[in-house]
Amino acid sequence: MMRTAGFALLATLAGTSAYAADPMGAWFNEDKDGIIQIVDCGGALCGTVVWLKNAIDPATGAPPADKKNTDPALRARP
Repeated sequence: MMRTAGFALLATLAGTSAYAADPMGAWFNEDKDGIIQIVDCGGALCGTVVWLKNAIDPATGAPPADKKNTDPALRARP
């Protein structure tokens, strides 16, 4: 009886681990002040900011800009 319960628990945990490896879904960032939605974009992964704890940049009074974008032309976009 105990062996069967242990096996069932291991099978459940193994199934959970496989699911947790799927990157798609809505995820908090490391600081928990934003949520990013990850979706499949034709075989690639795309992320979109869907929630921000501080939706207004205190320095500008406007929504935060993409100021850390590697493409300088995109750094002014919200």
